[in-house]
Amino acid sequence: MHRAVVVILLLLSTLTSRAEESIQELPLPTIKALGKELYQRDQIASAATDALLAAKPEARSVPVRGWITHSENDVQRVYFIQERDSKISLAYSVTFYEKTAPKIEDHKGADLPEPVARRFTARQAALAAIPRFMTKKYNFEVLDAPTGGGFIVYALAATRNPNEVVAGGHYRVTVAADGKVQQVDALSRSFLVLQKPDPGATKDKEVVGVTMSHVVSSTPVETHVFLSLLHKTPLYVLTPDKVIWKVSEGDIVKIGNAN
Repeated sequence: MHRAVVVILLLLSTLTSRAEESIQELPLPTIKALGKELYQRDQIASAATDALLAAKPEARSVPVRGWITHSENDVQRVYFIQERDSKISLAYSVTFYEKTAPKIEDHKGADLPEPVARRFTARQAALAAIPRFMTKKYNFEVLDAPTGGGFIVYALAATRNPNEVVAGGHYRVTVAADGKVQQVDALSRSFLVLQKPDPGATKDKEVVGVTMSHVVSSTPVETHVFLSLLHKTPLYVLTPDKVIWKVSEGDIVKIGNAN
């Protein structure tokens, strides 16, 4: 039997037989596409933060309240947004071109461009709508809703420890084009944090991935795709119907049953 399946069998003792508060379930192709986009936007935001702080160390003292990633005509741009005297305005932007170094611009005090303002409004609405786990840190990404006409805002529970996989605590918030929250989906039932295998302790063993149970939907969700890409490791996910899924390299595959 596959080693990951053996490990997942041990999770059956903690798996709830039903989703206590099920979420809106999306088609698998949509889940995979949104998970991959989440990862891409997160990587752009991380690279922009590093580039900004390297070029302008004084940015650490600016009251930044978040960022908005925006792509247009193969140009990727991250807008950093500040709040001063209860007024929201731009702080900086970092623009990535295909073959040149990122361009960093100081916009402090400028108005937000209209598309950025709409996304930031959606972000703030989602921020106000989510309950909180015992949480540490959240990153927010605003994606276009697959159906058009609005946004899906992801509140991603994060950690500064590279050896931790934050598998729980994430939210998906559906926001209409006018900024009104339509639905809040908790993508887990707990603030689950898993430890990545220690390469030194496992150098003589085969490490197949990270295992977890998932009770709020019948398939893995977007954050599983995101986490697998972020940590470059497969996730083996056990759903309430005792189906085992492998999430790896942006794909989701049903691999068996834990019966």
